[in-house]
Amino acid sequence: MLNRFDVHNSETLNIQIDRHDQKSYLIELSKDCTKLDLRVECLENSFSKFFILNHAENACELNINMVLKQDANCQMGVLDLEKSPLKWNHYVDLKEPGAEYEILSGQLCQEHIEKVCDMEVRHNAPHTNGQMKNFAVLFDHGQYQMVANGNIKKGCFDAQSHQATRVLTLGQGHKTKVIPLLLIDENDVKASHALTIGQPDADQLYYLQSRGLSTKQAVGLLSVGYFLPVIDLVEDEELKNSLRQEMEVRLDCMDISKIRKDFPILTRTMSNKPLVYLDNGATTLKPQPVIDAVVNYYTYLGANAHRGDYEISAQVDAAFEGARVRTQKFLNAKYKEEIVFTSGSSEGLNLVAMMVTQQLLNEGDVILSDESEHASSILPWMQAGKKKGTKIDYIPLDEEGKITVENFKRVLTDKVKVVAIAMVSNVLGFVAPVKEIAKICHERGILLVIDGAQSTPHLNIDVQDLDCDFYAFSAHKMCGPTGVGALYGKKKWLDQLEPIFYGGESNARFDKSCSLTLKETPLKFESGTQPIEGVIGMAAAWIIWIQLVKRTFMRMKLN
Repeated sequence: MLNRFDVHNSETLNIQIDRHDQKSYLIELSKDCTKLDLRVECLENSFSKFFILNHAENACELNINMVLKQDANCQMGVLDLEKSPLKWNHYVDLKEPGAEYEILSGQLCQEHIEKVCDMEVRHNAPHTNGQMKNFAVLFDHGQYQMVANGNIKKGCFDAQSHQATRVLTLGQGHKTKVIPLLLIDENDVKASHALTIGQPDADQLYYLQSRGLSTKQAVGLLSVGYFLPVIDLVEDEELKNSLRQEMEVRLDCMDISKIRKDFPILTRTMSNKPLVYLDNGATTLKPQPVIDAVVNYYTYLGANAHRGDYEISAQVDAAFEGARVRTQKFLNAKYKEEIVFTSGSSEGLNLVAMMVTQQLLNEGDVILSDESEHASSILPWMQAGKKKGTKIDYIPLDEEGKITVENFKRVLTDKVKVVAIAMVSNVLGFVAPVKEIAKICHERGILLVIDGAQSTPHLNIDVQDLDCDFYAFSAHKMCGPTGVGALYGKKKWLDQLEPIFYGGESNARFDKSCSLTLKETPLKFESGTQPIEGVIGMAAAWIIWIQLVKRTFMRMKLN
């Protein structure tokens, strides 16, 4: 059972944990709290857990005095996220053999606000164990002062005193003073202290940014990670989730708890633990709005697109073409006719390679790529070129595996007619300078084909600004259904090219004499029944879910 206390103004709490008893306490310092004196006595063989949450809006003083008797075990968590000064004195007396104490604290320090803590765990008996783990995140002009003292008296053999303090510094003008102390008057003991003060790890930031987060959001998520061990001590699950969300908002990063609720699969457990999914580079999970859009098609529509002259068919046509318009806006294409629905990036890249090679290239022409390309980007050009006699050359990568404009220029010749590269490498995550490459290509009359499978989920894509000729991507890598994607092509090229596949809906008319009139772009490239439910679900991913997340970010920034 969780015992709760709301502390107002100045109060004193005296708590005794009886022999063999087990108790949990949640103590919240209310907005008007100015002082709390907490006195705790833990009797023999008791187990207790305390969590103190600071909500005080003005300067507050926190005094904690604890005495642990034989084999008593106590855990303490203190979380302070407020923009108000806190003076904290913390004294623990491990008075009898077998007493064990652990404290985890997390403090957010901002805007010239002082957070001052003087902490001592004193070992007055053998076989005692004291653990101190303190975490702090400092923003501009934040001030943090911590004295952590592990004091082992003479005769307290087999005692253990360990302490670790981690301080993450962000912004400028912050002040930090951390003094880890070990006062040991006995030989047969184990003791250690560790202290780290510094900025976010560059590799961690790079990884988060490679997944599409801004620098600010990435820093926020790393900051949240500092406090999670403290929050995990909270036994009330609703409060624990609320604290995580509050922290994410305060640190201006993603509201992870809220976003997780959009994904039904994350209610599953694996090996009796909450499901954690890390394979988004291969395929993403599907949020509820996307699932609903697919189910709605099968439940209430179900008809084919562009095949009938009745009301439900017209509704399907509207939904299908509406998805095309939404995809056009998502990529900022100039015309909706520049969007061709495909089964994904692989099909789109194959179509371009086969059409361009067969219809626009000549023997000896060169397709320029690089050695880090995905198979779907390079293999279609290899295979299509076998019959036509085209060749493939490669842009040298620098020492970090990146494509550079300088290396690109080095291998340009008059024979190069196509450049086919990924905007973001699926191997290393580097972003290619496609805009600069596009400019050079068009000065020389070279086509630029971009594999956008990994870039589209993580970057704002504007095909007009990039000025690429073709751009292919898949829905399933950005929370849309599997088996569907889109190919963008400049209208002048799509109008000029003939399709690879023929069939229903790609033709306007044909006769027995082999006379064929194709439909206009893009329908001439969409023969047969399309993945209608996938197209509708893809539009839902673009508009409903992704835009919702962006609005969430904006709300956090406004707050």
